[in-house]
Amino acid sequence: MKQSEKLDLILRELYKHKNKGSYLSIVWICQELNIPLDSTLELNRLAHRLKEDGYIKAIFTHNDCSAELTSYGIDYCEENSYTYSGNSVITNNYSISIVNSPNANIVNDSQNVTITQTVGEANQAIEKIRETINSDPSIDKEKIIEILDCLNEIQEGIKNNQKPKFAIKSLIDIVGGIASIASWVTTLGQFAGYIPTP
Repeated sequence: MKQSEKLDLILRELYKHKNKGSYLSIVWICQELNIPLDSTLELNRLAHRLKEDGYIKAIFTHNDCSAELTSYGIDYCEENSYTYSGNSVITNNYSISIVNSPNANIVNDSQNVTITQTVGEANQAIEKIRETINSDPSIDKEKIIEILDCLNEIQEGIKNNQKPKFAIKSLIDIVGGIASIASWVTTLGQFAGYIPTP
């Protein structure tokens, strides 16, 4: 999990308790949300970052930090995030990708975290679509160019840890009726949430 996602998830949990007038243990938050921490050093680094950015008031102990959101922290949660600049912490979805990760801990009942293995499938579908359209003589060149543009945009979004829903929707509209790539387009549609996963 990226540091920016850990910061956002800690902020989001603190935001849920913003008007209770109490400090919350960041160790407790990380345990409750199954946020992986490598060490007390990482915990301190995260807490100091939030404090230095002005988003929390903090009380540090040897192995923990208790925190409460500041007024600036509340504003930040409602308007921005570390992971998706310009998007509210309280409305973002965060994913932990465990593709090709043999040592990954799979955690049940994690709140506000989606564990997904579909990124690899989406990338495989993109490559299969590329291969197929270049060898299918029934697809005209203009349509191939449009499809490749969509695929490039989708791949760029995936690299940036986003689901490029608009590009996938455009691809679905463009390729309607091309049977040779229908199954791969379905995979991308499921990845974006446009097509239900069986």
